Amino acid sequence: MSDQEMGSRGIGRRSVLMGAGAAVSAVALAQSATGAAAAPAAGKPGKGQRMLNAYYLAPNAYTVVPRRVRDDMRWMASIGTTAVSISVLEQDFDSAHYNIEIAVNEAIRAGITPYAIPSRWGSLVAGAPSVPSNFTEQHPETWVLKPDGKPYTNSRGHRSDPKHPATVDFFLKNTERLLTQWAFEGLIWDEPKQNDAVDLFRVASDHARAIKPDLTLTMFMDLASFRGGAAADEAERFAQIEALDYFGCDGRPWGLDDPDEQNKVLLGGDGQRFIDMAKRNGKGSFLLAETYALNSSSYPLVDRRLPEVVDLGCDQLAYYYYPRNCQDPDRLMQITSKHVRNYAGR
Repeated sequence: MSDQEMGSRGIGRRSVLMGAGAAVSAVALAQSATGAAAAPAAGKPGKGQRMLNAYYLAPNAYTVVPRRVRDDMRWMASIGTTAVSISVLEQDFDSAHYNIEIAVNEAIRAGITPYAIPSRWGSLVAGAPSVPSNFTEQHPETWVLKPDGKPYTNSRGHRSDPKHPATVDFFLKNTERLLTQWAFEGLIWDEPKQNDAVDLFRVASDHARAIKPDLTLTMFMDLASFRGGAAADEAERFAQIEALDYFGCDGRPWGLDDPDEQNKVLLGGDGQRFIDMAKRNGKGSFLLAETYALNSSSYPLVDRRLPEVVDLGCDQLAYYYYPRNCQDPDRLMQITSKHVRNYAGR
């Protein structure tokens, strides 16, 4: 059973909400949902101006050499990168505070806007590295349950119920800390993992906007989980979150007719479907070209098809800066930079 199926089939929940914190969280979810339904989508900042975003996941963890980070940012700037997205695990708030501060400061020094990617929080978002959520493992009362009453688990451990008040409180507190501890100017919700998490991400996005009104907020979905009519309807509920500026999906930069992994691909209609979904909900469109875990035998395909992804003309295009677990990563970066260079100015 897929992650999104788990959410859409109404998994059994620990439904007893106790204490003042539970009441506050429940009211916040209800009020936010009501307000979003009543308010029309407003024009979002950045629309009409393309953005090139570098996905910079768990760089140099945990040994950070500032001059290497500086060189990374200079390289990104040299190809016209306008934003860099840095992953933040919940444990990074304390154990990697200065590591992230170095990356944020070097991005600003290079003229690139730093974005944060909340990673693995509650096992309800992706990001990197791929590890269990400390919060979730320490709070079994929040665990998502399967229909048979047993906890849902995968390779990253358990998952927290997005409607549980403790989960909501965890997201709100961490979002506030994220935006006050470092000088991030953007935030990306990377692949929400439950279809019933819309209210959680609505509340967390509203909270982020209240803390930093000029923040750029992006969300993208796991394309593989949103094919077909019913799945598209589920994705659209996330696209309707009012506070978001950008919305989209990620996928391999090739098509269904190409001889490679077909789990999720941006060409052949899926990428365009999410671009259209973003536009009809008043959002800028976002695409992330997934190029991690590739053998060099796939590079000619990336070289041939990535230009077609670029030609889709989304408002915010994201690329991986030295994606994990790739053979001959320098060659892959040469191919990537050749095709995305100066995208924001096209």
